[in-house]
Amino acid sequence: MKKSWILILMLLILPSVYAVEFSMGESFAQGETIITKVSGNFLTPVTEENIFFYRGHVRAPMEYGIGKIGGDYYIYALTVGKIPADYSISIENVRYMKGAEVTDEKITKNFSITNKTADFSVKPGFIISQNNFFLEIQNLQDKQITVDVKTETGKRDIFISPAKTKEFSVSLKSGEIKKINFELGAGEPTFQTVKLYSYTTEEITTNTSCFLIFGSCTEQSNITTSFGYEVPVYIFSVIEEKPEETFKFEPSELILSVRTNTKTPKTIFLYNAGDKELRNISLSLSDSLKPFVNISSGKIETLGNNSNFSVELSLFSSLEKNMEGILKAETGNDTAELFISLEFIANYTPSTETGGTANCAELNGTLFNTETEKCDSRYENVKDGWCCFGAVSPVEKSSTGKIIAVIIIVIIVGGLLWFYFAKYKKAKKPVDLLKISKGKKEIK
Repeated sequence: MKKSWILILMLLILPSVYAVEFSMGESFAQGETIITKVSGNFLTPVTEENIFFYRGHVRAPMEYGIGKIGGDYYIYALTVGKIPADYSISIENVRYMKGAEVTDEKITKNFSITNKTADFSVKPGFIISQNNFFLEIQNLQDKQITVDVKTETGKRDIFISPAKTKEFSVSLKSGEIKKINFELGAGEPTFQTVKLYSYTTEEITTNTSCFLIFGSCTEQSNITTSFGYEVPVYIFSVIEEKPEETFKFEPSELILSVRTNTKTPKTIFLYNAGDKELRNISLSLSDSLKPFVNISSGKIETLGNNSNFSVELSLFSSLEKNMEGILKAETGNDTAELFISLEFIANYTPSTETGGTANCAELNGTLFNTETEKCDSRYENVKDGWCCFGAVSPVEKSSTGKIIAVIIIVIIVGGLLWFYFAKYKKAKKPVDLLKISKGKKEIK
């Protein structure tokens, strides 16, 4: 009989305990982004107005967001600048099922922020989108870190752009903020996660038992720890496989850091890979880019089939700025777009490594060695090296040196001959005593 009462009591208590469930940790490092899933049978929608944060019993302002994926709600909150303490998240003024009852009691989940600093933060903490999207990460450490980014395989493709890969590494200086852009592949709606992790290796010294009479024995070992996030991503659009574009820009994206107060040229290419000539192509920039980007030509009269046209851009800003926009090419029913993201930085020093986002072959060019070969037309430093858009030929070794050497030799030989004839041919002949004794006079 006693066991029956215990069972009935558990059945009454469990629904109230699990009426609404938070899937989140108990503690977070300073600056760490909180990502939680809230599961429950809500009768009224949960919005941002229903979410509150407290430090102890005092309201604590936080930057946060909420969204619904399937039957669950996802909430993220940024803890950058929050002091170590005990906190709570509270969902208020919503109706939900608590067992067989309808209630609007506060739903509270406690957590703490420790005195340890997170490696990096991520914003937002979840994605609900039908288009390409981005995540913003910031290095919170006092040293440079590397963040490994990875999307899932075996599902609808989500690529990390502009590399268009599923794995990518991003290096960030202390305090630096970077956007990671993602591009959707074709397919049905999908729910998956994007993983972002950093790794730290520490050398640990431990005392070990040994047979030394004096002193102690120590042992060195390396311990690698990881920190990161698994960001939920819900893509609700359907994208069908598209035929290969015949009218397009190359590269398809232009993401650059540029030095302020310096006019920086950049060459891009507009391709017509179709079998028909295109005429009267207009080029236009988004309003956000117009003050900082100049185009060499706003109109292209003709673009032959299977050919390309180089478009020269000039980038300039006197102030440190970030901006994004689109360069659009239009002709009739054909449209090509180039996404441009620019960051103007004072005293920026560009990398000496190869640049660009496209291979030379993709630009219909020819790779060449600048030391042993020459290009008879325009050339550019692209992803896989120096690319020539004309004919490549070997650098002919100059014959000037040989000619100079021959001239010097001729001058030396000529000088020696002149010296010989001048000194010896014109010298007086020696007196012949025998002829004098015979009465023959020396002819001078």
